[in-house]
Amino acid sequence: MSRERLAAAGELRGSVHVILADVFKLADAPEIVGAKFDTAVDSAVMHCIGDDDAQARYVAALAGVVRPGGHLVLQACSDRNPDPWEGPPRRISEARMRQLLCEDTGWRVDSVRHCLYENRMGFKDGACPAIWVVATRLGEQPEAPPDVSHDGVGECELRSEGQEPPAKRRAAG
Repeated sequence: MSRERLAAAGELRGSVHVILADVFKLADAPEIVGAKFDTAVDSAVMHCIGDDDAQARYVAALAGVVRPGGHLVLQACSDRNPDPWEGPPRRISEARMRQLLCEDTGWRVDSVRHCLYENRMGFKDGACPAIWVVATRLGEQPEAPPDVSHDGVGECELRSEGQEPPAKRRAAG
């Protein structure tokens, strides 16, 4: 977010706190040093990060500032965009997101949705296929929330509390 857009937004009331900082230089941002946030929002940043190593460092930096039990909400251009692809940005696959946001890196993917990213980057019809990910920061917090099911194959589906898992619903139908 540019400084101009942030200034134009005016006073933000409530619990929203917007900080402009370089994620790779968080030690240079005094308002972030030592802070833990409930939620980090990545709106089309991940797919602009150049290589696999830099993406892994990005996820680690976010893990360092999101409290255990907090969330990452991320939207990026997906690998469902057709060829030929002239990047950047990179196309991000669900498999890549699950590789980056896993227990080993301090995250659990709660939801993955494929959607459209409306933008002015020159895509046909002003939009491109995107991936929307919600992940929880692991640490000292309760286990998986009751409204998230995991089938053990890396897929998950959100469901209402008390609703049977998808496999049981299909078997009963």
